[in-house]
Amino acid sequence: MTMAPFRFEGASATRTHTRMQISPTRKTPMTNLCSRHVDATEAARLRVKSGWYGTKPSGTFVSGPHTTDEDCLRHIKTLGPVPDVRI
Repeated sequence: MTMAPFRFEGASATRTHTRMQISPTRKTPMTNLCSRHVDATEAARLRVKSGWYGTKPSGTFVSGPHTTDEDCLRHIKTLGPVPDVRI
């Protein structure tokens, strides 16, 4: 990664910040999604709607909720592998 400075002009002063850029030669690791059902109890705990979700292996929700597993898998297939970026 390279750091590229850019200018930010705020109300009181002009500041220089640094922005992260990914090198075009560096490959981003990709991961396949899997379907996961979230029942009403777990949905209440997570504060989401119950249903089927497309998730990364880490458990991060990427899409959903979907009404059926088949609908979720269909959507996962259209997305394909997603970047495995950890924030």
